[in-house]
This record gives sequence, C-alpha cells and structure tokens, in this order.
Amino acid sequence: LSPEFVYTIGPGALMPDDRRFGIVWLGQEAMQAAFDLDGAFNTISLTLLRGVEPDLVVWQVGTNAALRAQNVAEFRRLLAGGIDRMRAKGIEVVLMTPQFAPAFNALQNEQDYLAAVDEVAREKGVGVFPRYEIMKYWFETEQMPYARFIARDGLHMNDFGYMCIGRLLAQALEGAIRRCRILMQGCDE
Repeated sequence: LSPEFVYTIGPGALMPDDRRFGIVWLGQEAMQAAFDLDGAFNTISLTLLRGVEPDLVVWQVGTNAALRAQNVAEFRRLLAGGIDRMRAKGIEVVLMTPQFAPAFNALQNEQDYLAAVDEVAREKGVGVFPRYEIMKYWFETEQMPYARFIARDGLHMNDFGYMCIGRLLAQALEGAIRRCRILMQGCDE
C-alpha cells in the first residue's frame, strides 16, 4: 500500500489510536520467515503489543492458497479454524475475496476458492467484502483496463486499485456500523 493512502483511524474516530486500530501488511513469505512458520499460511497468529487487542480483522484470503494450488478442502479447514481462533478472542472478522487479476483468473479452479470463501463465511456467520466482484465489475462493465487497477505483475493491485478498494471497504464498514447503531438504539436502557 502506498503510505499516502493509509491512515489508520478506526470507524467513528477523530484521531488514530494505535492501541485499537491498525493495518498490518506483509507478504506470505516474509510473514512465514519473520515468525518461523514456513508452510503455515492461514494458520499464522500475530502477537500484538501488550494490551492491544483488535476489534476487527479484515482478512484477505484465497489468492495465495490458489496460486500455490493448496487443496481447497484444506484451505476451507484452515480458514474456518482461523475464524474460530479470532472469534474465541472476541475479534470480529470480515473476509475479503481474492483480487480479480490476470494471474488469479488464469487458474483453472479459481472459482473453487471464491466459493470456499463464501461458504465458510456463511457457515461461520462472518461478513465478506466482495473485492473480486467489484474488480470484475470494473473490468467487464466499466471496461476499465487491468492496468488501471492492477500492477504490472498481473496479480497485485496498484495504488489506484488499493485506494478504491480501501475507500469502498471503509464505506461498507461505516454502513455496517450505522446499521448496528440503529438496531441497538434503546437497548441500553
């Protein structure tokens, strides 16, 4: 992510609070090496600063598993287990689908991973941010070329793609929080 598009502020907050809200981005290989967890994709748990517990994790899932040809049943099992571990700690989870990008779309079974994300989310009762569908809409309906939102590697989003997805995600989270507040009005009396 480009730093000019990252401002770690929680929904409804006026100032950043690094004890309650943050963004962690690290590639799979770097994450595995940093925590001595080679081959443990989807089973990684992070220890945050003492006293810091996230309220929400937006978990981007499926792309690396698909690119590495991870067994779909194993992917589902690890995804469900990760959700269970986070929920056991009181952390809300939103899954983010893979990106709509040439490298992912070229796979023979990419739809199996997309279906697995949706199925596990439904089974576990967690939200899904449909990044794949949004980017597919850009490409197919808006006729936006891949180069507008995908980097030259054909897999990762470029700055524009991250900015747009980030804004849409923030709007979706804000809308969900508003709906919860409306539903909860009068419940604290």
